[in-house]
Amino acid sequence: METPYLKELECKRSAVSFENRRLESEYRAYTSRRSELNVRRQLALGAAVLVGVTGLDFALQSHEFALHAMWLRALFSVPPIGFALSLTFVRRDLWLRQVAGVLTVFGVGLASLSISDGPSSSEHAALAGGFMIVVFTYFFLGLHYVFARAAGFALVPAYVLLGLFEGMSATTLVYGSYNLLIVNLICAIGAGQLELARRRDFLKERLLSHRAAHDSLSELSNRRAFDTHLAESWQSARKTGASLALFLIDIDHFKKYNDHYGHQAGDHAIQRVGRILKEVLRRPTDFASRYGGEEFAAIVPDIDQASATLLGERIRERVLIENIEHVESAASVVTVSIGVAQLHPQLSDRSEKGFVQMADQALYAAKASGRNRVVNAGAASTDKTGVFEVINPAGV
Repeated sequence: METPYLKELECKRSAVSFENRRLESEYRAYTSRRSELNVRRQLALGAAVLVGVTGLDFALQSHEFALHAMWLRALFSVPPIGFALSLTFVRRDLWLRQVAGVLTVFGVGLASLSISDGPSSSEHAALAGGFMIVVFTYFFLGLHYVFARAAGFALVPAYVLLGLFEGMSATTLVYGSYNLLIVNLICAIGAGQLELARRRDFLKERLLSHRAAHDSLSELSNRRAFDTHLAESWQSARKTGASLALFLIDIDHFKKYNDHYGHQAGDHAIQRVGRILKEVLRRPTDFASRYGGEEFAAIVPDIDQASATLLGERIRERVLIENIEHVESAASVVTVSIGVAQLHPQLSDRSEKGFVQMADQALYAAKASGRNRVVNAGAASTDKTGVFEVINPAGV
């Protein structure tokens, strides 16, 4: 459904989060994965900056100051940067990247601020770049905006506590805190605008993607999405050795239905059959689509021959129970014919196209034998496309 995307696009909100929690989770995973390469480069850049400023310290500062600064960076800045960098190579536990980012903010930030405003820094405070970490917090660490803002502003009280602990002068502490607060405000406003634009782009992209892959009438996936999903499912089943079942479902005598009841009634019938497929195919791995016209398709992994036939029967019976009047049909209500193909792609010589043809031939057999029935094309009998064993379930 595209409603959540439209609702978020229409509402006036801040850049903090979406109202829809599922959409917010989807967005955060999307941005984390999309930014991982940039974050990796930016963390490497941050590490290079620390190495560079350490070299400058030894070249331009007293040996005592340079040694003190080097150890502070080694103890508090390098470990969180290394941890955050390593997590950019891990696709799972994306929330850990946020934790690592926050640790990097405090490790690098407090170490840099301590060096720049510490008693041994004297007139060379500007060379330590203490406030640079605020910019990195908002724009370079891959933190979600809400975490970046919280971590950035949390540096202010943390800096005050650090200053009191290190015995900074009141003047240094006040000016340092004020400057840190102002830099945070500037970065928060800028990052907030970027985040809002990024969220809107995400919603538009997802909305376009949804419309490109879904059929607006049946509210199922469309033929394009079916082709993509079949290719992915086929490759996955070949790798894992799992079975795969394909259902082709056709509304019986649909042209006669349209001619008798009108095209609006025909659209309504398609919608009701689409709703039935969504209700019956409830597993997360089940996939249903509108295949074209009055025809639907479903892909169901990890199911055996007998269970696939029973599932086809369940769909057929649900359409009957819907009791959609169709005087031009032998049953006097709308019925469907279903062709089922089931096999293990890893063990079969068939191609994806041969698999579809197998289900199509089973559907043709169901229509030829009287409609309102399920025909399963037995995969075990032969691997030659176009030849299959017809299995008529009992009671059809």
